[in-house]
Parts: sequence; C-alpha cells; structure tokens
Amino acid sequence: IALRCVRKAPGERYPDVGALQADLQAWLDRAPVAARGNDARYRMALFSRRHALPMVLSAGFFAVMAIGAAIVVQQHRQARLEAQNAEVLSRLFERTLGAAALSSLGDAPLSSRALLADTERMLRAQAGQVGSTRMLARGLTTLARAYLIGGDYDKAERLAVEAKALGLDDRLQAVRT
Repeated sequence: IALRCVRKAPGERYPDVGALQADLQAWLDRAPVAARGNDARYRMALFSRRHALPMVLSAGFFAVMAIGAAIVVQQHRQARLEAQNAEVLSRLFERTLGAAALSSLGDAPLSSRALLADTERMLRAQAGQVGSTRMLARGLTTLARAYLIGGDYDKAERLAVEAKALGLDDRLQAVRT
C-alpha cells in the first residue's frame, strides 16, 4: 500500500483518498488489497488466515472421515477373507464327511484315523492353494479337537501347537486353539 502511494507515475497511485482508505481497511480486515493485484496464492493465504478455525476443523473432519473409511475397507476385506476361508473349510469337511458316508456303504469302511488323516492332507493342500495360514490354523484346531475326542492326545497336541503358531496374529483364533 505504501509503495503504491509513492509511485512516480500518477496513474499508478491511488486515484483518491477513498481508494486508499478502502485498501487500508481491507488490510486491517485481512482481506485482499487492490495494491497487491489479483494473485490467487495471496488471496488463498488471506482467506486461510481469516478462516483458520473452520479450515482446521474441516481438515480434521476430512482426515477422520478418510481414516474411518480406511478402517471400514480393511474390516470389509477381513470379513470377506474370513467368509471365504469358512466356505473353503466347510466344503472340505463336507467332502470328507461325504467320503466317509460313501465308504460306510461299501465293503471296506474308512477308519476314523484314516478319515482324519485324509482330511488333514486335503486341508493342508487347500490352504496351500489359497495361501491362508488363518484357514489352516482354524482347520488344524478343528482336527486337533477330533483327535482329542478320539484319544490320540499326541497328535491333538501337535496340531494344536501348530495351529497356535500359525494363528498368533489373530486373537480369536488363539482363543479357539
């Protein structure tokens, strides 16, 4: 403002006292002054100074919304993965039970140990294809219970220890194991 007042060319100075007064009042109000021109960065800087609290609150709101959205997306992915794992385990155990039911109709029924060993083999193969240690841990926990009920405590303990090691990052799986 001061430099515009002392310019050599009269056309570059304020045309009257009212224009100078308007620029001085704009400067006091932290509003854009005519002497600075129409620079967008200057106008944005003044706008953000005049509205600092609402801008900080808006930025905080959008940050919270973004974090919330990221959490929701992560939980959705986790739930979808859990549902897929449960579906794979369900199909696996259905196939095993179906094989047991069919073998009991034949001449040589399947022993429960052979059935559990076959289920474990298929579980490990399926978990390897899907690449899910959580699914493997969950299936091994179920098999460990079956071996426990069958009286094979050593095998049940080995499977439970393996399931526990695989599911260390999942608290719910640790409780199941």
